[in-house]
Amino acid sequence: MMMFTLASLLHSFDWSLPKGEEHDLSQEVGITLKKVKPFVAIPSQRLPNVSLYV
Repeated sequence: MMMFTLASLLHSFDWSLPKGEEHDLSQEVGITLKKVKPFVAIPSQRLPNVSLYV
C-alpha cells in the first residue's frame, strides 16, 4: 500500500525545489547516514482533472 501511495504522489504532481535553493547531497556520519539539510520539495498540480486531487 505504501508503494502505491508513493507512486500516486509521484505521478499526480510535478515536484520542484523552492526558488533559489539547490539540492544538497551532503550527509553526516553516525550510526545511520542522515542529510545535513532536510530535503524540501514543492508539489504542483500536473493533471488537468481536479477531481483526482480531492
